[in-house]
Amino acid sequence: MKQYNFCIIFLFAVFHLNGQTASFISSNGGSYKPAPSQCLPSSERAVAEAKTAANVALLQAQGKLPTANEKQIVLFEWPLRQAAGFNYNSYYGISNYVDHNTNVPNQLEDWNCGVRSYDLADGYNHQGIDIFTWPYSWCMMDDNQVEVIAAAAGTIIYKDDGNFDRNCGFGNDPANAIIVQHADGSRAWYWHMKNGSVTSKNVGNTVAAGEYLGVVASSGSSTGPHLHFEVDLGSPSFALIDPYAGPCNSLNTSSWWLSQKPYREPTINTIMTHDAEPIFNACPQPETKNISDCFEGGDLAYFAVYLHDQQINELLEIRIYRPDGTLYVSNSLNSPSTYSASWWWWSYFLPNSSYGTWRFEATTVGQTVTHYFELSENCTPVEIQASALLQGPLSGGLMDTDLYAAGMVPLIDSYGLGESVTSMPSNIVDWVKLELRDPANPAIIMGTRACLLRNDGAIIDPKDGSTSVKFLGITTTSGYVAVRHRNHLGIMTNNAVTF
Repeated sequence: MKQYNFCIIFLFAVFHLNGQTASFISSNGGSYKPAPSQCLPSSERAVAEAKTAANVALLQAQGKLPTANEKQIVLFEWPLRQAAGFNYNSYYGISNYVDHNTNVPNQLEDWNCGVRSYDLADGYNHQGIDIFTWPYSWCMMDDNQVEVIAAAAGTIIYKDDGNFDRNCGFGNDPANAIIVQHADGSRAWYWHMKNGSVTSKNVGNTVAAGEYLGVVASSGSSTGPHLHFEVDLGSPSFALIDPYAGPCNSLNTSSWWLSQKPYREPTINTIMTHDAEPIFNACPQPETKNISDCFEGGDLAYFAVYLHDQQINELLEIRIYRPDGTLYVSNSLNSPSTYSASWWWWSYFLPNSSYGTWRFEATTVGQTVTHYFELSENCTPVEIQASALLQGPLSGGLMDTDLYAAGMVPLIDSYGLGESVTSMPSNIVDWVKLELRDPANPAIIMGTRACLLRNDGAIIDPKDGSTSVKFLGITTTSGYVAVRHRNHLGIMTNNAVTF
């Protein structure tokens, strides 16, 4: 469907540090630009239509496909969601809408009278909405970070899986895909999903609105992970529908969305700290993110902001605060253009002072996103192996895992510390807090982690699943270890232990 190329823009700016002017170190940024092509080739479309027609005929003969009720009103949820355990502020951008101008080539008109679409010289006009994952779409695909969900309830009438999902070019390779028929007979096409991720449900099974269908990837005719979402009226007309209501929608007058998003939706997707410039490797290699949340005094740190639908002249501000809450450095830029997706970073050397937890903020169009990082004399982690038993669930040497069995252990920690897992490991009892306390004064907490408690008492680091819990920014060689649980009394070692 699309290929992303970098548009690099170098920034020249001055940082404000401690009330004085500090020399700018470096910055970079720009946009992803989609290269359009037919993401659902006519040959693949013909195969899908033929299989769908056969499936529908069989399901109708078996009485498994409800009779379409044209009076039934079908409205769509957003067809993507971020998987549990991930916490980006947003996770997507839109590269293309339905093209309403039937003339070709390069004669475009989307639902809002813009040109955010594409066509081809062979007569193809783009028939769907292309929603790409951002930032680091290949890493997001590998991590199963963005899921495709059913925009409306219905019956699966087409399914394909098992196809290669790291395509970087256009062709006739089949996509991993689903077509769902709704109560009014309309159909939704979900294309380009990850190999092996497509729902285990089969043709003829029903899905609820919001139900998992697969993971965003790059199967079929595609050059990057995205969802092609397309809607038609189904039999007998199979007329194309554009879910967006707008002045130039020539297909339908009303919106098919439960809550229609604006044409441009300026949003900070996420902000990150890096120890080197992020690298967007050649397709299909995953990006080299160079993420770091701990820096030592004198380190060069990179502060990055990732956005979608940033518009020309929109103000983007960044601020970095010391542990005591005072402003250390700030900067801003006015967007030089309008982008479907953009990214900007600034770098400078951190001081050899004010050690502790720092706060990095980015603000645009009234929204602020926050990221925390450590400035430390030593970023080599202290590793703690600890165990604890909770009296309530303890039975015969092991603790009960009733919450785990009921799916009630949350993927995000219960203490607001920002710890999370993408899937819950086996035999987990609950979340606990593990604290390291000062060896001279145990009332002083040097570091806190939210961890998972296994039924044998082992305390698990949620970041890597090991029994060695890592603490950053600890400068002592010993300390007290404390464990806390939300409805049990805390416990602490009698003496300081050596790390």
